[in-house]
Amino acid sequence: MTQSSEYLRFMFSLFSIRLAALATLVEDIKFKRLDIRLLEWLKQQKTDHIEMTHEQIALQLGTSRVVVSRLLKELEHKGKVHLERGAIHRL
Repeated sequence: MTQSSEYLRFMFSLFSIRLAALATLVEDIKFKRLDIRLLEWLKQQKTDHIEMTHEQIALQLGTSRVVVSRLLKELEHKGKVHLERGAIHRL
């Protein structure tokens, strides 16, 4: 890395991007309610048919599968999503 300043800049830019993403995640976990974070995550998805398990969503949000399942069930009762095995449909 010391022999190529261009490579050094590239590596530090990657570190910067990762650190910013980590800081955002920590801030979200500390200050935002999980139901709001889940709704924002659902809105960020490019399609209304999301094929992911509750476990996969929990890993992305930094929480447990049980919590994600409970929150998705609440959203289903409110008419915001429809749950299927391994998939979620935004309404």
